[in-house]
Amino acid sequence: MTLKSLKIANATVATPYGDFTVRGLSLNDITGLVIKHESAIDALFSRAAGGAESLTPEDGIKLLQSAPELAACVIATAAGSDDQESIEIAKMLPVSAQFDALEQILKLTFAGEGGAKKVMETVKRAIQGMKALK
Repeated sequence: MTLKSLKIANATVATPYGDFTVRGLSLNDITGLVIKHESAIDALFSRAAGGAESLTPEDGIKLLQSAPELAACVIATAAGSDDQESIEIAKMLPVSAQFDALEQILKLTFAGEGGAKKVMETVKRAIQGMKALK
């Protein structure tokens, strides 16, 4: 099997305007989000760090609710189009569609990375790396 033949897991998110597909976040995605939204992610990580082992997609959604710009960027990134126009569209999605998208993204991310604890460790390393470069 080659890398090109891999099928990346995804999920469909239904909206009143049509459906779109999301995938889990990769290390590259997480690093890019940390670069663009370091302070928001740092604050979210600080709030969630104590319970990383038991963090669920629902917990992740609650955390992202306090950072709507970051949530829109996560949705756009996982949908494969993180340009400013796509981010603005993600911001305008109905709340239920945003929640569904975030839940699917977090489930796919947690599954692909080996659980919430590993994802949180990756985010922590990315934040520490960014701080070390300053």
